[in-house]
Amino acid sequence: LNKNTKAWKKNTQAQKKSEAQKRKLTTTTQKFGASMGDLKKFAMRGGVYGAIVVGAVASGKAMISATKEMETLEVQFKTLLGSKGEAQKRMKELAKFTAETPFELGEVSTASRILETLTKGALSTGDGLRLVGDASASTGADFENLAMHVGRAYDALQNNRPVGESMMRLQELGLVTGDARNKIEKLQKAGRGTEALSLIHI
Repeated sequence: LNKNTKAWKKNTQAQKKSEAQKRKLTTTTQKFGASMGDLKKFAMRGGVYGAIVVGAVASGKAMISATKEMETLEVQFKTLLGSKGEAQKRMKELAKFTAETPFELGEVSTASRILETLTKGALSTGDGLRLVGDASASTGADFENLAMHVGRAYDALQNNRPVGESMMRLQELGLVTGDARNKIEKLQKAGRGTEALSLIHI
């Protein structure tokens, strides 16, 4: 009997010890699970916050870059137009033009400067610039390059000088027909180059 009692007590103690170890293991596992959950949530929050921060930094850099570009272009137009006020006015017009067309501010500004120089302002803003922009969009020609050829043709016709390469390029783009080119050349020889401008389809 004593032996049985001792064995029973020993078995009971072993069971209690085993249960205690189980409870400890369960508690540890639960804590670990909670920690992992917290870590996962933190990582997810970090990802969201990180994306927001990265986006904000990228947006800030883009704004700084755009501001610098505007300042650089304004300085260039100040030199070309003779005053800061005129330069700011031109940049305002070009920014509006850019917002209403598929073109970028940089190429619009370059085209405007080219046309300002070659056409003495006749086609560098407003309806004139829009006509060149429309011609660029309809033909697929580079805006800046087309502005150069239109400007050269305009300048040559205004001053009764041979148009040459630029007239050929305009003909290739379908902005001047073969018949129109012949008429332009005749008018130019007669000293009536200005009248020929209407034969260029922009």
